[in-house]
Amino acid sequence: MKKKAIIIVCGVLLAAVLAFGVVPVAATINANQTTPAAQQVHKGQILLRLLAIQDEAKVNTLLATAVSNNKITADQSAKIKAFWTTHHAQFIKTRIVERLLKVKDGAKLAAALSQAVSNGRITDEQATRIKALWAQVHSK
Repeated sequence: MKKKAIIIVCGVLLAAVLAFGVVPVAATINANQTTPAAQQVHKGQILLRLLAIQDEAKVNTLLATAVSNNKITADQSAKIKAFWTTHHAQFIKTRIVERLLKVKDGAKLAAALSQAVSNGRITDEQATRIKALWAQVHSK
């Protein structure tokens, strides 16, 4: 009987040490480790959100705030601003085409494209290419 009690007490003590000492330390170590792939995905999401911003003054304000909060350096801010300036226009065009391709009704698409042509935003050739691409996507 005495041996059983000693074994039970040792087992309880071992379980307590594992539960209160080892497991939280191991969880903390794993929580602090982020994979490089996860960091790259996060950076990519941030750049997409930045490219979606229409107003250049807002981009300047965000970058100035990040520099003043020591999140990025002034050099990084300049590189990000150059990236935004270079790629923003193409990103917005791509985003608009993606939205047009999601339109379900061909008549609504034709009306939107004819309105854009009459406003001088796009050419007839661009409207024709968008219609052909829409037909390709929606014929599947």
